[in-house]
Amino acid sequence: MARLKRMNTQEFLLISHRGYGKSALPRYAKSNKKIQVLNTLTGFEIGIETGANALEIDLCVAADGEIVTHHLLPGASIKSSQAYLQKNPEALTLNELGEWFSHQDKRLVLYLELKSYIAVNVFVEIFRGSLDRVVLYTQNKQWIQSLISEKQEMKFKTDDIKLSFVTNTLITKRLIQEMASFGSKESRVWAIEQGMMPWGLIYPIFNIKSLKAYIAKCIKFAHKNNILYLVGTINDVAVAENLIEMGINGIVPDDVTPFRNLINSSLRPHYYIPNGCKKRLVTKYHSSN
Repeated sequence: MARLKRMNTQEFLLISHRGYGKSALPRYAKSNKKIQVLNTLTGFEIGIETGANALEIDLCVAADGEIVTHHLLPGASIKSSQAYLQKNPEALTLNELGEWFSHQDKRLVLYLELKSYIAVNVFVEIFRGSLDRVVLYTQNKQWIQSLISEKQEMKFKTDDIKLSFVTNTLITKRLIQEMASFGSKESRVWAIEQGMMPWGLIYPIFNIKSLKAYIAKCIKFAHKNNILYLVGTINDVAVAENLIEMGINGIVPDDVTPFRNLINSSLRPHYYIPNGCKKRLVTKYHSSN
């Protein structure tokens, strides 16, 4: 395994994918076998415990209007948030996530992917007092533009509620230039993420000097435009080491354990169960006894 150079916690984001992107024993829902704990209370706790200083969490709007933590696939929908939460009691509503976040270490960052459009003012109400540690990101350029417009109307600056754009195609200088053109100098995109390329499989690209040089130029170009450059989902240490040497600002692994020596993170989760989640767990498991 490559030995990664340690970085300053404030300079580098080690973002645990979907809370924790691997199977584990749920801590609050009854199960004697490992299950997917993506976007759940157990996943959030494990993500922090394994060394992350940020959590990537998916948000979508159910048909009944409730916002829940869930990785919604294109064209899919949640008809009833109540039914979804009863089946997945460790998933949270956005209000519950805000409640949970208010009890966590004040250095923890939330990296929230919008699977449905959610207006800025919704986050202002829920995360008041910690907006500088909330990042909203999406693959939809129109949503980015709308979010920036909303921020400017509310007189929020770039760092007040951060916005990030993720693309699954190779980031180009042209794309960075386009992102930098959205909004004013005071309120603009904070980061761009190179997402979902099969990084472990395309490791040989780093032996193609011209392509590696182009990626390095794009990273520098993003920094020149005051835009951070993140990479996800990345699970290969050797690939991460190459990209870090090229100047990236953060990675999004399914499990941050192999990368935890990157940063001096002293974050520990506060094992807090939001009230709504606690009621679901009591109802589901006590009534079944």
